[in-house]
Amino acid sequence: MRITTLMACAISCLLASQAQAEEHFVFHPDSIQAAIAGAQSGDRILVGPGTYGEVLDLAGKQLEVVASAGPLQTTIDGSGHNNTVVLVEAGEPEGTLISGFTLTGGAGRPHGSSYGYDYYGGGLYANGGARVRVENCVIQDNGWGNGTFAGGVYSGGSGTHVSLVDCVIAHNRAWASGGATLVDWYGTMSFESCTVYGNSSNSFFGQQGGISMANYGTVDVRDTIVWANEGAEIGAFGAPYDQGTHAAVNYSCVEGGYAGSNNISSDPLFADLEQYRLLASSPCVDSGDPTGTWDEDGSPPDRGARHLAWTGAATPFAYCEGKASSAGCLATMGFAGTASLAGDDDFHLLAWDLQNQQFCGLIVSLAPDHAPFAGAARCIAEPFTILGVQNTGGSSLPASDCSGTIDFQVPQETLGAMGGVGAQFFAQVWFRDPAHPDGSSLGMSAALGVTLLP
Repeated sequence: MRITTLMACAISCLLASQAQAEEHFVFHPDSIQAAIAGAQSGDRILVGPGTYGEVLDLAGKQLEVVASAGPLQTTIDGSGHNNTVVLVEAGEPEGTLISGFTLTGGAGRPHGSSYGYDYYGGGLYANGGARVRVENCVIQDNGWGNGTFAGGVYSGGSGTHVSLVDCVIAHNRAWASGGATLVDWYGTMSFESCTVYGNSSNSFFGQQGGISMANYGTVDVRDTIVWANEGAEIGAFGAPYDQGTHAAVNYSCVEGGYAGSNNISSDPLFADLEQYRLLASSPCVDSGDPTGTWDEDGSPPDRGARHLAWTGAATPFAYCEGKASSAGCLATMGFAGTASLAGDDDFHLLAWDLQNQQFCGLIVSLAPDHAPFAGAARCIAEPFTILGVQNTGGSSLPASDCSGTIDFQVPQETLGAMGGVGAQFFAQVWFRDPAHPDGSSLGMSAALGVTLLP
């Protein structure tokens, strides 16, 4: 996957704008839940790669919980906890985000019943008017025996909404309804570019192995593959629990077909049943909603969570706000190419809005930080290394402005010295700023975290 400089800048600028709230860093084997407990609404929690054996409760806070290395490298395993993996039931507001995880081993949120307990939402349970976006996640192998509803994801209660974007929901199990997902009691759920595969619900009178609805619950499904689920692929729970349910399904691939705009029922032709990548000959390639977000290779959107250009690569992420320069600018970092250890040797770290015609250094570390330094924040932990020095260029002196930029190529030999596949390093640009009013003569950019790829 190649990312152009322009795209890299757009992504980095977007994430940097979110970095004004406090950031918390979690590295295995530390606890994600402990970071949630210490965070305030509006904060972002960046989680390093590894398998975390715990379950999470967002406790009503608007948080962004982001796995920086992506779902192939980062798992939350709820096995043995007898609960849902991620709980959002206390009115978490719009802007709440779970991104980049594999969620597995969840039993579901327990509710007392005539059977002892029923369990809802093995991977994620939302209720109480919560609004949560779940993106680039794999929700698999959740749910268990009698009393399970919504093996994968549950959304229930008026005002509750779960937005699933670029997610794989696979091999989850419910006893009664919604092997993959269930939306219930006026809740809502949306699917955008997801793959719902191989989920089951084969007991009682539910038998909706895929996407299920009950009690005025509604779903919106777009650019999504729903395939090989046991029982109904998309359907409502049995009467009288089917009252007021509705599914809007468009530009999707549904086994057996489903009414809606531009839906197909052709075999999606997966290249594999582990990551659910598509063959180039798949009818789902380039056939998604053309008004939606186009794929990274510049083609129309594919249906499903794994578009043809998908590699599983984790995009470098911006964090930690930079220091305003004497010219009033906040320097930002971005990237071009891929931080690959064996592919094309084309990875560049970029920075812009630097003070013009000054020396600058690219400083790297194997851990992030947010330590007070020179009137701002040192965003990388000690010990750190100066990877390279350049002149920022830009307008000729005596002009003083923010026209400086840098472009450091980081060769594969240097990347390899930072670790193997899945390892992360963190970078920040420091530059001379002689006219800075705090007397430090130093400016600092926002920082960038990078995950090493094969």
